[in-house]
Amino acid sequence: LGGVAMADAAKGSLVYVAGSWASESQTVVAVDRNGHSSSLPGIPHDKYRTIRVSPDGTRLALSTYHSVSIYDLARETPIRLATGPTRDLGAIWTPDGQRIIFTSSREGEDFAQLFARRADGTGVVERVLERGKNLVDLAPDGWSKDGRLLFSEVQPKIQCAIGQVSLERPSDVTMLVQDEFCNTGASLSPNGRWIGYNR
Repeated sequence: LGGVAMADAAKGSLVYVAGSWASESQTVVAVDRNGHSSSLPGIPHDKYRTIRVSPDGTRLALSTYHSVSIYDLARETPIRLATGPTRDLGAIWTPDGQRIIFTSSREGEDFAQLFARRADGTGVVERVLERGKNLVDLAPDGWSKDGRLLFSEVQPKIQCAIGQVSLERPSDVTMLVQDEFCNTGASLSPNGRWIGYNR
């Protein structure tokens, strides 16, 4: 039911949410190379949407439908980066591990935009990408080899397109996949030449 929220660390551990998005509550667990799993202490049961391991493998970015948190694997403590009655979800790390990019409707319930905040919880939430007020959703997916953000946008007729943009030039967007289908979840190949995505 629902989908799978998981991520793998550079050292070989897999972290995933046990259950589905439809569950009343879920537990975040870590699985080592031998298949042994254990719950991560300090993470409350919730309806988790995404989990992303930081570039250095020391932290997790967790998002429910209404909040984004950072979990320190050594200290076993989470800190809340964004929360509210509106949507705050879909967190990903910047390549340097300094900031989190996430989807939010904080400027209007039907107005999905991308925002950023420092991963240590300092500073303020800043808008980094707006694609118009007629979108059903706008989600950060990953990064190109040259550091541009890959994102998915969902139109009202559930036609989904994949684009890329430099956060330094948010008005300069290039659409990579745009047709009559719903294309989401872009992921870059290790050599940086190919993008895999859901259709």
